[in-house]
Amino acid sequence: MTKTVIELSPNEARKFFLKQESYCKFDLPQYFNFSNLLYGIDNLLQNISNFGSYLNGNPKYYEHVNHIILGNKDGKYAWRPLQLIHPAIYVNLVHNITKEENWNYIKNKFREFAKSEGIKCLSIPVVSDNKKRRDKAEQISTWWKKVEQESIKLSLDYDYIFNTDITDCYGSVYTHSIGWALHGREECKKDQRNLKLIGNFIDTTLRGMNYGQTNGIPQGNVLSDFIAEMILGYADRLLSDDLNKKSSDNYCILRYRDDYRIFVNNLQVGEKILKTLSEKLFILNFKLNPDKTISDNDIILSSIKKDKMAWLELKDSYSNFQKELLIIYKFSKLYPNSGSLVRLLNNFYDKVEKNSKNLKRGGDVEILISILTGIMHENPRTIPVCVAIMSILFEGIPKNKNKKELIEKIRKKFQKIPNIGLLEIWLQRLTYKIDTNIEYDEKLCKRVKDNSVKIWDSKWLKGSLKDTIDTGEIVKEEKLGKMSETISKNEFDIFEKEYFM
Repeated sequence: MTKTVIELSPNEARKFFLKQESYCKFDLPQYFNFSNLLYGIDNLLQNISNFGSYLNGNPKYYEHVNHIILGNKDGKYAWRPLQLIHPAIYVNLVHNITKEENWNYIKNKFREFAKSEGIKCLSIPVVSDNKKRRDKAEQISTWWKKVEQESIKLSLDYDYIFNTDITDCYGSVYTHSIGWALHGREECKKDQRNLKLIGNFIDTTLRGMNYGQTNGIPQGNVLSDFIAEMILGYADRLLSDDLNKKSSDNYCILRYRDDYRIFVNNLQVGEKILKTLSEKLFILNFKLNPDKTISDNDIILSSIKKDKMAWLELKDSYSNFQKELLIIYKFSKLYPNSGSLVRLLNNFYDKVEKNSKNLKRGGDVEILISILTGIMHENPRTIPVCVAIMSILFEGIPKNKNKKELIEKIRKKFQKIPNIGLLEIWLQRLTYKIDTNIEYDEKLCKRVKDNSVKIWDSKWLKGSLKDTIDTGEIVKEEKLGKMSETISKNEFDIFEKEYFM
């Protein structure tokens, strides 16, 4: 049976957070692996008190402590920062959070948050009970079962649904609010330097990895998701207490991270809940997104994302690959960066892989690569699957010279936009077996070719801990050497088929 992280023992929780896929949620080529590094640091920091013996300064005075990979969001000037937290800070934070006394205290807090009447939190990180199924896939399945399916069921009890979410949730987190959530505002304001309070410790640690800033927490790891749930659970409690104090209106709220679905039988009640929610979130430095705040009296259709409905309406067979990919391209314009777009491309990968011999005889390979490049250009979420499809298409190009010319055209297309670190990582995966001399600017790409390249700034550390981080293995040479030119599906596909049935 699937468990949430708060059902784990302290030791189980520590192992969960130290897993590769908890540390780095976003897809990287499989030759990147941080497990040995994390467990090496874990061994050095066997007890919490010995972290100080490795310090050579305070990390908050160093600007590039975490490694940030910028993914372009729209092909222009918007981007999403994905972060690889400095491994020493990450492991030390995990150790402190999962210390028995602290972990039990945090679990009790989450039990309190769960008592928020009328509000169901459905986004606590989950642990897969299937060794063949990744935690990320389990989380997607949980969203489908607990949010989408539960929403449809609620159409029997309610007449209206209000959908809303928080604008730039992780980037807006006020780190002091973590302590407020766990210990209360007054307790934390008495002495913010009291690091025996786990909320204050988390706050101080997050500021330490972010140049001392109090706004924002890293995106791209499960621990940050869990910390965000502390604050959002606190917001649930504030909202529930206020609503139930003022009236006895019938309502139900499903929350998945920063996404809210509010079910009511009266539009005025829904508006009142939105107003109160906005007020409570403002206390925590959050704002509702006006562009995504909508109401509807068709709960069933509103319960399913528009991109998924459009996906369900598409036919599953096309006369040729080019026609199908053009339809996917059009879909990408209507529903950019959506999960359904990724699913369509995953299905397209299957068809291309199955019929790759036919592609070798055809003359449309470059056209397909051009369309895929256009999709990637404005949909960074699709980069791994698009590059994987390209890797199959490249089999149909007879000479490496021709492949290099195409690669150069793709790179030039993306040089016109800023912040393409994630794209470079996957392009290197595509090109590595073709030409290892192709240079990329992203640090992780440089590390593939040169183990002396430092990913994190560790000048504030000393001794064996600093050495471990500076030289620790994060690129599996064996996997790098044995990988094929074609990218297999298990390198990028975590979507659950049941969600799209």
